[in-house]
Amino acid sequence: MKKLLPVFALLCVVAVACGASEEEKAKAQDEAEQKVNEIIQELEASAEETPEPVAPDTMMVDSTAMDTNQAAAADSAQ
Repeated sequence: MKKLLPVFALLCVVAVACGASEEEKAKAQDEAEQKVNEIIQELEASAEETPEPVAPDTMMVDSTAMDTNQAAAADSAQ
């Protein structure tokens, strides 16, 4: 066990030394925030645009849909 303690301590020191510095972490955080802000601005800009209305003749009609009154009439006819 006493032999493993210095090896473990050395591994901890190497792991900490190889990590990103505070400046690199801050820079990465700033870049991530800028990307998020750009995406949010793009989404807000696209949300402000009004969509073109759909012309009545191009709307899709569900041919399988049935009015409830028609369904009741069909059931009573049988």
